[in-house]
Amino acid sequence: MFLNQGQVYYMPFETTVVLGKRWFYHTDDNTPRPVQELADMYKKATAQDNILILNVGPNREGRVKDTDVEVLQKLKVNLGL
Repeated sequence: MFLNQGQVYYMPFETTVVLGKRWFYHTDDNTPRPVQELADMYKKATAQDNILILNVGPNREGRVKDTDVEVLQKLKVNLGL
């Protein structure tokens, strides 16, 4: 909650995590977080009306790795989205 010009506003918290182990693209970062771990983070953040920002960095060609796409698709199914 914060006060601005006499009005009280709710500002959600952000949880920002990376899909892999490191920020940005690294050729040696080939192990994404487990789907269940990501689902648990999402559920915990959104249960409290907060935001989960999941950083998925593109490779040097500007594309998201196929393995990362697979994890995101599994996460979507896991969450029923």
